[in-house]
Amino acid sequence: MHKLLLAYLLAPVIVGCSAHAAANPEAGDAFYDQGVQALQHMQRLTAEQSGDADELTRHLNNLDANMARAAQLGHPAAALFEAHKLLKQRSKDPAVTLENRRQGCASLDAMARTGFVAAAVLNTQECDTGYKRFEYSSPEHRAVMEALEQSLKRRDPGIAYYPLPIRASQCFAAAPTQMNELTYGQFRAEAEYILGSSQPPQSREAVERNLRWLDAAFQHGCLASLDMRPMLRKQLASYSD
Repeated sequence: MHKLLLAYLLAPVIVGCSAHAAANPEAGDAFYDQGVQALQHMQRLTAEQSGDADELTRHLNNLDANMARAAQLGHPAAALFEAHKLLKQRSKDPAVTLENRRQGCASLDAMARTGFVAAAVLNTQECDTGYKRFEYSSPEHRAVMEALEQSLKRRDPGIAYYPLPIRASQCFAAAPTQMNELTYGQFRAEAEYILGSSQPPQSREAVERNLRWLDAAFQHGCLASLDMRPMLRKQLASYSD
């Protein structure tokens, strides 16, 4: 049972903001709120070390069923929860694990393209295989960057549910594995920093693009210790020599 609970370590932050949706309820809110209640029961039982395996299993099943139903109805926070769960699920069959990741990444990509900035940032962390292979010009990396940029140009469908969780934020984490809750504005700054630091500055136009993104990120509160703007400005000046 404890291994099953590991899949929900991020959930307290993901679902902790449900009250903000009350002013404009969506079709999935009732299921989402029931999922929140199930999760809160699980958290209480594990914190108090009370309850038995059957009780925990019952709440876990309620959590799964209600979050899945809310996601099916288009609830953005529930859909993010479901995508994250898929990414963290492991199976003895590598093909099943690979399919879970494929589905989770496809879901994050789709949400990013609707304007869900938190999903777009998580997509870069979990699904950018090109970047992880240092293949910055690969189609995979370009597609993730495109989805991230697109998320910043649309109204965020999950805006009522921030703050949302992120592990290893480049702008706001004090340690590489730290878990943070970021506001909508902070997620935008995180996205801007990623866009400015994860695309190759291979031309004058690309350098100028990266500088614009990094300037925006720091203006919006990014606290990243690695600031590449001095290096980029020196590179930009070399084009005028």
